[in-house]
Amino acid sequence: ISVFFKGALVASAITRLRGGDPNVGSGLRHALRHIHDLILWGIISAVVAVLLMAIRSLISRVSETAAAIVDTLLESAWGIVTFFVVPVIVSENTGGIAAIKRSVQLVGSTWGSQLTAGFGFFIIYILALIAAGVLSFIVGLVYLPAGILVFIILGGGAVLVIQTLEGIFTAALYDFATGSAPLGFGRQELETAFSPA
Repeated sequence: ISVFFKGALVASAITRLRGGDPNVGSGLRHALRHIHDLILWGIISAVVAVLLMAIRSLISRVSETAAAIVDTLLESAWGIVTFFVVPVIVSENTGGIAAIKRSVQLVGSTWGSQLTAGFGFFIIYILALIAAGVLSFIVGLVYLPAGILVFIILGGGAVLVIQTLEGIFTAALYDFATGSAPLGFGRQELETAFSPA
């Protein structure tokens, strides 16, 4: 479900970045045309996630610190390798392994020499959830159920907004990597998206 809606969002963002005028319906229709490839990608992602958890579990029997380091490295590598899979699926009518290969090729050819995995929205997620947690804690001191409700609404809303922004930026980076000039983004911020801050 998450991959399907990300596909709809990315398809709409690409259309808008190229000067079109998408809407929710057009994004969903575009994702429906690629639903078989999006489902396959969701399955591949789930299998890899399970494998990564199994690897971490095995290594943690020896050392929890080593397990955390290996897990972070593997997750980062997988995230970079598959960064453009959804845009490739919805834009290039490619699925599965071919989309992963194309994603690797786009990332490598555009940012290869400066690739450091420094790009990400993780810190924004953390800050947003901390802010929601602090506010809900304060409300919870007065009335606990209200504090829980505030956290659910603010935390869920923050995650939704951040995932939407991440999808739009992914679409802009994909457009840039394929040689287009996405509207509303500067060349330098796209060129340095994977370089150290």
